[in-house]
Amino acid sequence: MPTIQDFNKIIKTGRLEMRPLDATLENARMVFDAVKNEDPTDYKYAPVVYPRPLPSSAQEMQAQMKFDNDRSATNGLSLYIFHDDKLVGYRRVGINKATDSFAFCDVWFIKSARGRGFAKETMQALERIAFEQLKVNRATRFCDAKNEVSVKISKSMGYNLDEELRQEHIRHFGSDNGNLAFSKMKSAYFSKKH
Repeated sequence: MPTIQDFNKIIKTGRLEMRPLDATLENARMVFDAVKNEDPTDYKYAPVVYPRPLPSSAQEMQAQMKFDNDRSATNGLSLYIFHDDKLVGYRRVGINKATDSFAFCDVWFIKSARGRGFAKETMQALERIAFEQLKVNRATRFCDAKNEVSVKISKSMGYNLDEELRQEHIRHFGSDNGNLAFSKMKSAYFSKKH
């Protein structure tokens, strides 16, 4: 089975480009500049594995980028999302060989990029890679039960709600709302395509 590291690291859609970034101070400054004026409460669904959703300096952002790249090194990929050469978001994905599945992990978009269909556009591009190139059997995503936007995107893209996870995910996600586990099977993906 191919790994997530085997496909082209620069992924283009109709409007967007997704690519990994090295955790250099220069890249960290670019990411920090994109988010430094954002409202931290807009990032309330970010996993608590982050020291804080929005770092307070380029050096803190560099440390967070290094953390993300390190945890993605063996079975995942941290991708930064650009529109018209401007950084607008971030998405981390992973693959689990044991369960033959592709996971949509963390995601954020700056406020000016929200409501433009970018989250769905990036998911569609990554689904194509997951099902057509990596040939996984299933794609999964988790979202906070109160995150209405994520729930809506999951449902509109044909993901089935498998279960609501409570206590076991509270520590990781930092929420007592519960987390919803969604999935889409390869057969559903290909039946919609044809």
